[in-house]
Amino acid sequence: PQCFHQKRKAIELNDFVVKNVNGVIPIAFEYEVSYANCAKRLKTIPLPINLNKVQYTQIKRKEKLVVFHGLNRYGFKGTRHVEEAFNILKRKYPNDLDLIIDGNMPINKYLDLLSKVDVVIDQLNSHSYGMNAIYAMAMGKIVLGGAEPEALNSLNIRSCPVINVKPSAESVVTAIEQLLDKRNEIPEMSYQSRIFVEQNHDCVNIAQCYIDQWMAAI
Repeated sequence: PQCFHQKRKAIELNDFVVKNVNGVIPIAFEYEVSYANCAKRLKTIPLPINLNKVQYTQIKRKEKLVVFHGLNRYGFKGTRHVEEAFNILKRKYPNDLDLIIDGNMPINKYLDLLSKVDVVIDQLNSHSYGMNAIYAMAMGKIVLGGAEPEALNSLNIRSCPVINVKPSAESVVTAIEQLLDKRNEIPEMSYQSRIFVEQNHDCVNIAQCYIDQWMAAI
């Protein structure tokens, strides 16, 4: 069945909202492009997160690397590529990797599972990383997902710890193999994930960005 966002009613609702606001603030490159022809489009502002509510735990070097992909909107996130990659990785590294695909669970169970993994594979069909990736990085996880140069430029981010992967099994396999080759660096990579979120997505700083944008627009 067609999802709501693909229906004409959703487009009409969007047009109504845009018509009745002073400005449209994108939260990522994809939204920035979508509103490219909108005269009310303003500067893109990153997604916020309340870091006081997210516990950071640095990943320690261990025998098996636990890699997790959240099962949600199967075709949308590129899960089929992850499944294919996991099948390859299971055969090649049975003693080095614990590979998990799971989802559609209560949020408390999901967060408990997330706390036990080392690497999170976010959606592959995206130029940008999303909220799931930000939450995972805030916890100290290494994230694979969208981090294309144009997406980072739209947020004025020069360097990002998200490992950029393409929507293909080969890209995921290569990224995981590279992590296995530099296991000694994983604790530092975990720390850099948290620092990145603190510097770029802290909710207090993002709120100030919205205030500044609003004051400049009125």
